Amino acid sequence: MFDKKCTERMNAIILSEESETERAFALFTLMNETHQTFFHSRWAENVLHPATMKFLKDNGLSFGSLLDIALADPEKYEKAL
Repeated sequence: MFDKKCTERMNAIILSEESETERAFALFTLMNETHQTFFHSRWAENVLHPATMKFLKDNGLSFGSLLDIALADPEKYEKAL
């Protein structure tokens, strides 16, 4: 049940109309939220992390570029950090 809800949320983020950067930060926020429990942490490791890495690669983004953006406006991206 939890896996299904998390996967649905992940897919909604990936398919949304937001910019690639905003979607990437939304995926990182989801990753931070799901690492709070063991069950969700396993899902994040097995499903969310690979999907996030693929999303970044497909959209020409990297962890470094996102970190630069987040550090430029830490209040906006606080949940993703």
